Amino acid sequence: QVHRAVLPDGRAVAVKIQRPDIEDRIRSDIHILQRLADAAEDQLEQIGLYSPSTILQQFERAVTSELDFLTEAHNAEVLRRNLASLEGVAVPEVIRRFSTHRVLTLTWFEGRKLSTYGDRELDPQAFMDRVVTATYQQVFVDGFFHADPHPGNLLLAEDGTLGYVDFGLMGQLTRKQQ
Repeated sequence: QVHRAVLPDGRAVAVKIQRPDIEDRIRSDIHILQRLADAAEDQLEQIGLYSPSTILQQFERAVTSELDFLTEAHNAEVLRRNLASLEGVAVPEVIRRFSTHRVLTLTWFEGRKLSTYGDRELDPQAFMDRVVTATYQQVFVDGFFHADPHPGNLLLAEDGTLGYVDFGLMGQLTRKQQ
């Protein structure tokens, strides 16, 4: 859950709060998925598909890492530093003093989700230039990228600035992969 708040110094912030029962719910869901994976394992391996259990283990690692908001804070800080020189691209600043494993506080980025823009409200060329430039920087220069850039995690400010949010799922590439 993300809420808008104001710090004592007057800065607007986004406060992401982990639901209290989320870890138990995820463990329960993964347990159910594991039982299904075990049941399907033999049939799928016989026809040459990937092991459901292996895929589930990777999924579990990714989801578990997203539960630690200090990891997400670190991801945001790295991405912010990496994209700082790009004009028209922004990553909110982490407010460490008000962040914990279960609470993440970031400066507020005033923008709209891309999915809320109509055809005539968005300059597609300018927008795509920013997306391509930011993606190139992340993948080919830094090797550290936002791995979940769906329209809800990309915001567009009135001035055309592209803002990234939600840093729970990031990717890392080696030089060879780049």
